[in-house]
Amino acid sequence: MGLNSAALPEIGKVVNIIPASHAAAVVGDVVSLKNYHKAYFIFQYNGSGAANTVSVHLYGGATVAGIVAANLTLYNWWVLNATTAGMLLTDTLTKGAVGTVAVVTSVANQDMLLVIEVDPADYEALGYDCFTIQTDASNAANWQNCIAVLVPGRYQQATPPSAIID
Repeated sequence: MGLNSAALPEIGKVVNIIPASHAAAVVGDVVSLKNYHKAYFIFQYNGSGAANTVSVHLYGGATVAGIVAANLTLYNWWVLNATTAGMLLTDTLTKGAVGTVAVVTSVANQDMLLVIEVDPADYEALGYDCFTIQTDASNAANWQNCIAVLVPGRYQQATPPSAIID
């Protein structure tokens, strides 16, 4: 399944989860999906060229203080490993396997575009409505950034509460 089979919504609130920065390990801002129907976390990683890898994890909790250091199972996600020059020349994002708990870059290919679709209903039984993206340590020269596109419910108040709650 390529990117031509997956589409972001026409409407949604864009939230900067991880500002573009050099870092070995990153913990993103926490967003609450309590007032949202769905979210898409769009993570971009550009490696230093060294043979290092990075694992991307989705964490969740009932509140900001309740964010747990445990991976949440990913249901719908797509990944593109490509060279920096070739990132925009292809739309062959690969649909990831359901049940994955971490997405890992390949050592040979240090550039990754990752899209994680989060449906709050998938995690509701676990008591999770707050989410963040975290990467493990790799190399301080790596560039990492992430935005979230939050899709509101069908009938929302005019001004919903802030999405970033930490």
